[in-house]
Amino acid sequence: MMDGYVKIGSIAQAMRLYKQIIEKRINPSIVTFNNLIYGFCKTGKLVEAHKMLDTIKLFGLLPSPFTYTTLMDANIERGNIHGMLELLQEMEANAIEPTHVSYTVVIKGLIKLGKLQEAVHLVEEMYAKGITPDQITYNTLIKCFCKA
Repeated sequence: MMDGYVKIGSIAQAMRLYKQIIEKRINPSIVTFNNLIYGFCKTGKLVEAHKMLDTIKLFGLLPSPFTYTTLMDANIERGNIHGMLELLQEMEANAIEPTHVSYTVVIKGLIKLGKLQEAVHLVEEMYAKGITPDQITYNTLIKCFCKA
């Protein structure tokens, strides 16, 4: 139900459900938090999304690659490349392995900074780690090189 509210952009309704879960002393899961983080990011409420990341830790849960990737992408969309890089560092510090989607988001951020060589190096790093880039990863790079 929470996912449905988030998908239609009703983060307020999703938060009401979250509060009901807490009031009934039901422990929320990482999926619950990921839904809320996605909803806050989708509606441009990055401060609230980051607060949810902190709340995940208070419940003793470990953020997932999806958690970080969603936040990193939202930071890039708002022009906060520094915030994206901080999240990547936190992700690595917590030993959470980025997925091919995570890497693609970081590549997009590097490209916005004009760091083409670093973006290409990241693709090489993906292969070295056994992570295969997908068409979106390559389309992101191709678009960048066309602009350059």
